[in-house]
Amino acid sequence: MAEPADHAAAPRRARRRSRPSHAIRNDALMQARALEVLSAIGWDALSINRVAKASGLTSGPVLNRYPDKGALALDLWQREGLPALTDALEACLTAALSPEPSARSEAVFTEAMRRFVQPSMQISAGVELALGCRFDPVLGPQVTDALSAWLADRCLPDRHGREETGASQAAAIIVWAMGLVMFANRPWIDEMDITPALSRAFQALQRPAPIRPVPVRDAAYLRASPFDTGDPRLDEIMDAVLETVARVGYQRTRLRDVAQAGGMSEGFLFSRFPTKLDLFLAVTESYYAQAYQDSLAYQQAVADEHGQAIAEAAMWREYLNPAIADRQSLGVETDRLSRYDQRMQDFTFDQDSTVLQAQLAGTDPMHRPRQIGYVHLDFATGHGLAIVGLLLPKAWDLPFNVVTEPYLQALPEGPP
Repeated sequence: MAEPADHAAAPRRARRRSRPSHAIRNDALMQARALEVLSAIGWDALSINRVAKASGLTSGPVLNRYPDKGALALDLWQREGLPALTDALEACLTAALSPEPSARSEAVFTEAMRRFVQPSMQISAGVELALGCRFDPVLGPQVTDALSAWLADRCLPDRHGREETGASQAAAIIVWAMGLVMFANRPWIDEMDITPALSRAFQALQRPAPIRPVPVRDAAYLRASPFDTGDPRLDEIMDAVLETVARVGYQRTRLRDVAQAGGMSEGFLFSRFPTKLDLFLAVTESYYAQAYQDSLAYQQAVADEHGQAIAEAAMWREYLNPAIADRQSLGVETDRLSRYDQRMQDFTFDQDSTVLQAQLAGTDPMHRPRQIGYVHLDFATGHGLAIVGLLLPKAWDLPFNVVTEPYLQALPEGPP
């Protein structure tokens, strides 16, 4: 006869209790509010306490769900940021690079790119987290590196048959999209008509130019110190800021470390710059003025010998070069602050508006919205190059003339 089962001795199966309905509601509330807070103030200022306050909760329930800011960021990235960003990018790539584009492909591409011109909170969060978490030793591999791997899979030549032309086209789309997100808060957005510029981009992608070697002419100004204030001590401090921000980001930069790196006393530094933002604004202002003039001179020198389209490709190569990762980081961190900090917004908007108005000089008012769209995409290109340079360093030696030549050939001559 079989012995009766000893139920008392048998291991008990753990039963998973369903979560209370109020906890599920709180989760949804916290996730929604966290996304709103991140979109409003950025990764650097995001905190558990701010999410709790926005949710109308104490910090306890939020900490029960997210033990720290990193856990919150990772959840936002996996639930919202990464899917929204990669889905939108995939839509652009598919519409523009399909082997058999349909009659509607241009409209589909334009509409897909518009998702970056005025991005949703999810897309903005995805870009902000990818760039903001770059310096975090724990989150960086899970967030930034994950996006870099996704981009590499779509934008680099590989053994599966993607050749250099297709890789260059895909990388160009990523450059435009990322730059458009960073420029989405510019004050002229509501006035412009960017459809013609996006249509030109699509047409350029449909008829790539033959690969041509871009002349080897280094943009030496991107490797030399950009600061010449007339005070060697200030120049050294600004060089130290450039190096420190490239290494640890704006949020983790400390004035004490900058002073030490620049060989100055903290007292001297604080006498000139009461806050870190004051110092970063001074660095940005000094860099902006000189870099813009230097870039024009470089591009004109190449254009005089090889034409404007090759000069543009040379600029793409130089702006993507891993050797200038410090300048790329400075640009990206400035762009991130420009999205959330009023003082940095005031400065960058003023600088950009000055350039915009100069390029609009003589434009017929009837054509002004369209011309603003062209300039806006040009702005976005420069800023997107810095982002792609950091996320995808191997993109720097792609033959971008396959895109720049047909795009510039399709542009109208001078102001419409």
